[in-house]
Amino acid sequence: MSEKQETKEQLTSRDGLYDIPVVDLQQYRYHLPDDRIAQFPLEQRDGSKLLIADPRAMTIRHDNFYRLADYIPDNTLFIRNDTKVITARLLAKKSTGGAVELLLLSPQYGSPQDAMMHRHSTAWYCLLGGRNIKSGMVLTIESEDKTFLMDATIVSKNGQQALVTFTWSPPMYVFAAIIDVCGTTPLPPYMHRVATKDDKERYQTVYAVTEGSVAAPTAGLHFTEGVFDTLREKYCAFADVTLHVGLGTFKPINTDTLENFTMHNERFEVSLASIRKIRRSLEQKRTFISVGTTSMRTIESLYWYGVSLLQKKRSYSPENPAFVSQWEPYSIVGERSEPLEVFHALEHILESHQQQSIVGTTEIIIVPGYTFSIFDGLVTNFHQPESTLMLLVAAFVGEYWREIYQTALEEEYRFLSYGDSSLLFKN
Repeated sequence: MSEKQETKEQLTSRDGLYDIPVVDLQQYRYHLPDDRIAQFPLEQRDGSKLLIADPRAMTIRHDNFYRLADYIPDNTLFIRNDTKVITARLLAKKSTGGAVELLLLSPQYGSPQDAMMHRHSTAWYCLLGGRNIKSGMVLTIESEDKTFLMDATIVSKNGQQALVTFTWSPPMYVFAAIIDVCGTTPLPPYMHRVATKDDKERYQTVYAVTEGSVAAPTAGLHFTEGVFDTLREKYCAFADVTLHVGLGTFKPINTDTLENFTMHNERFEVSLASIRKIRRSLEQKRTFISVGTTSMRTIESLYWYGVSLLQKKRSYSPENPAFVSQWEPYSIVGERSEPLEVFHALEHILESHQQQSIVGTTEIIIVPGYTFSIFDGLVTNFHQPESTLMLLVAAFVGEYWREIYQTALEEEYRFLSYGDSSLLFKN
């Protein structure tokens, strides 16, 4: 039994029941025409449209993203996701010459950033595309200039997913360098095109540093150093977290009820420095704005992990990664804790154990009825109908999401990953 499975069972037996919000999923769907899905980025990152919505005042305004600072209160703390998209799509060949596509999902052991530094060999869970792929099969991957040659051995296979061991030559290069040459950017499935060299830069935030995602935290794609400079002029600050975005972010809600839906899990890491910055900002009563849904899910997960430590549902150990289950925030056992108390406790725990970050995985799902811990605003793109991201937005702004999305459609905003942006204030 894996550590994660043990954690799940312990939580289930201890917490017992969850008060899952009753959500009529059909009420959170809308029609998105194909021609409204942006297929390419704009020439200028910060040239996108910006919709500013305040559900409390029931107002919607329109501007351009490079003027974001005009709508941000002084001394705001922005939470950003510094994950970096890897060139995770690999084209391979079978010994017969047949084509196979491999999409890196997660390493068999350790963190993605550690696995990217492996030399000679590494093992990853992958999504497969191709016919008659069997366990034991050895595929070959070659760089365009034939400088690098890599073998991909299918260790085990379950449906379209497989555990694959990669070995390469020259062996002195790290895996990151190999896939940088042999791989391509994994564009979302609704972009019906092949990735270009431009996507390698543009499907990446300007502050991305921690390799491991197969999808970009797209809210951050609009930010430029110029935008950050205008925010700093208003004494805004930035705290970075890491959540490696997986393919599950594109997974539609394909069940009749939320209770039957299984949320994907993603790896996160939050440094002591960021936790300390959040604690100080809470004491200073700053405004908190999340850059994207991934940053929001990371902090909300961290909050609930801290609550479980305060309420003695868990004990902290550097050897045991944090884990937040899908429905943990909706447990009927225990009470919420004040965010300042939670982040102060997390800071103290890391300091006392001489640790520099909290690492873990989260399955947290945020749906209408959820109570947010610290956030006042959300910078985000416009999301797919029937998605968990759409439910998160509805949870944040309430029923006003309908007016926001209808207005965006009427005003010809571009949707999804390479689309336009919005600044949403909490209802």
